[in-house]
Amino acid sequence: MGLVYDFIVIGLGAHGSSTLYHLSKTEKKVLGIDSFSIGHDKGSSHGESRMIRFSYSDGEHYVPMLLRSKEIWKEIENESKESLLFQKGALFVGAEDHPTLIDAKESADKHNLEYEILSSTEVKKLYPQFVIKKNSIGFFDKTAGYLLSEACIRLFVNLADRNGAEILLNTPVVSIRPMDNKVIVQTNDQNYEADKVILTAGAYINELCPDFSSHLSLSRLVAGWFEPDDISLYGPEDFPSFILIEKDHYSYGFPTIEIPGVKIGFSMSKAQNLNSTKEIDRKISDDDIDSLRYWLEKYLPGANGNIVQIGTCFGMSTPDRNFVLGPHPKHPNIILGHACSGHGFKMASAIGEILADLSQDREVKFDLTPHSPKRFFE
Repeated sequence: MGLVYDFIVIGLGAHGSSTLYHLSKTEKKVLGIDSFSIGHDKGSSHGESRMIRFSYSDGEHYVPMLLRSKEIWKEIENESKESLLFQKGALFVGAEDHPTLIDAKESADKHNLEYEILSSTEVKKLYPQFVIKKNSIGFFDKTAGYLLSEACIRLFVNLADRNGAEILLNTPVVSIRPMDNKVIVQTNDQNYEADKVILTAGAYINELCPDFSSHLSLSRLVAGWFEPDDISLYGPEDFPSFILIEKDHYSYGFPTIEIPGVKIGFSMSKAQNLNSTKEIDRKISDDDIDSLRYWLEKYLPGANGNIVQIGTCFGMSTPDRNFVLGPHPKHPNIILGHACSGHGFKMASAIGEILADLSQDREVKFDLTPHSPKRFFE
């Protein structure tokens, strides 16, 4: 028999590290395992920053989860004495009748969130860094901003460690074997046993839970940081996080934070589809660079300078772009938390709480019906 735990969390990215932290606050024996080190660049959560927004165009049913996430991010800041969440606002730019902008406004109105509708002239006056068409508008979400993504994960893991959780890094999981009332987790060196396993392996989920592979899409994404003409114009106090919306795709970006460049990435609709994490090409191509420079040339020409840093990451999505949160339909002692479809990091703090509650058979504060794993087996 291997080492015995109450809970084992597999994968310590955004959602796994958060789950580990929430479970570490119980009096249970908890183990977190990751194939890599904390802060690695082989998943979906690296790259300095992630956007947080509350006027939500991806479905207003996310807003309560988003608001709870904000509460927890603030709690983590207080506990750690570090700053993670910066609510400097975010600017959406697109056609007034684009569904994304319509949905964002409706979501903000329903939940009494502060926003401002800006004409193209007003956008130019407030943020002269942008070049936008006269028939475009700006939707400024005053409550939005960004999270320091790598710092968030590091703090979750450090706080979990301080609370007594055991952490095993650079240790790939070979197999997960559900039994009647326990789960056996096998690595190359050791077997581990737990009452419940929380599987938050991100893009690597298909290798550990292949019965979901036909329902999930894996994508290669690229983001880069570019040197602006005048870096003083692109700091967080003068330049917002942004989403640039065209007919069927968009890009997103951030001010200069720690890396001395404007960050920009493109949506999953323009990503390269993969069948396995083993297929990813981490080499940056001319096409990758051209795809990013397209947005800079068109909307932010003053930020279209030399490449400061550029890299790849994974995105895992479901057909309906909702998450996968809940017990495995065939193996209820395996709790699934993954496939956040490119918009899950901002909710990681609440998702970890949800997965911890599910693991302990506690009542969850949110309606998880849209995210139920059962929808793939009906």
